[in-house]
Amino acid sequence: HEWFASEKAKTIPLNVRWHQLVGILKMMLNLFHSKPILLMDEVGLGKTIQVVGLLCLLTFFRSHHDKHKKFPGHFGLIPHI
Repeated sequence: HEWFASEKAKTIPLNVRWHQLVGILKMMLNLFHSKPILLMDEVGLGKTIQVVGLLCLLTFFRSHHDKHKKFPGHFGLIPHI
């Protein structure tokens, strides 16, 4: 977080497309419900960015949970194992 916030970091925001965002949210739901995840599609449809998005979201959720003792939004209502 510190490196991305520094002036030395020359970052460009990534914008996911609608189908990629839906895929990321579906993977999050599967994780919270202890279901398996299989991400597959044709070449060039953004599977890599979906996995990066999932990892970023999981990192955010972890820090949010550490601070607030619950997950954000709808995910805070899901009973976790």
